[in-house]
Amino acid sequence: MEQIVWMDKNKFEEHMASEEKTLTDEQKVAVQQLQRELSLLPIENPFEYVKSIQKDFDGSKIQYSDEYYEVTGIENPKGTTPDKHLVEFEPVVFEINCKYDRN
Repeated sequence: MEQIVWMDKNKFEEHMASEEKTLTDEQKVAVQQLQRELSLLPIENPFEYVKSIQKDFDGSKIQYSDEYYEVTGIENPKGTTPDKHLVEFEPVVFEINCKYDRN
């Protein structure tokens, strides 16, 4: 489901067909049991349904933690910046000694 954001309808249908082919018998039985027990029916147009939800979704309502911005490197809209680097290494010093002979 999370991959559909990058797919067009043809790619989605190819993906679903591929997923269907790779299901084991045990997985098929488990899906059928879930459908029966929970009275689930397949959605009629899953691609269109998900795309409409994505189109109408207001991501501005999600509040991310400061840690999220620190880890991803995305600028924090609150203007806070981390006090320390997430990963810090000791400085590496290279010393090159060479003799230059003009002969």
